Amino acid sequence: MSLKDQTDIIRFAIRADGDFTRKLVSTAKAGMKARMIPPYGRYHHFIEEHAPNRPIVVFAGGIGVTPLVPVALSYGTHGRHMKFMYTAKSQDQLLYQEQLRQWSQASHCEAQLKVGRFSPEELKSAMEQDALYLVAGPASMLRSVRRMLLSQGVRAGDICYEPFSW
Repeated sequence: MSLKDQTDIIRFAIRADGDFTRKLVSTAKAGMKARMIPPYGRYHHFIEEHAPNRPIVVFAGGIGVTPLVPVALSYGTHGRHMKFMYTAKSQDQLLYQEQLRQWSQASHCEAQLKVGRFSPEELKSAMEQDALYLVAGPASMLRSVRRMLLSQGVRAGDICYEPFSW
């Protein structure tokens, strides 16, 4: 999929770990009709609640990347400076690699994909002056990244994260 052709394509990244997702994977078929809720969710609203053109730094872990890729693809096309730090346990679990590599070709977009955790130094080096921070991933990652950002002087109101919990 090229970034220019996004309007007619909907992609789902579903890891069949729970009862609902296992059933969804086994019953969903290509071409099936689905009712869609706008894709940007809380991250989009968070960005819109802040001053425009502030840099955005994304910290994504594992399947937590799924709500953040559409945000990056959308805001990255507006010329806004963005960094996308994404980690997963294994190479095959790094989703959207090609889209993120293509996205990072723009001079104002940076993507760093890594198997295994980023070190505290790597996370700190990704920070930007007056940036907004979007975080999604495992609960332990959310806690440690948020704690690190706060310890570096980032205001709590400049950090948006959505824990995956039921």
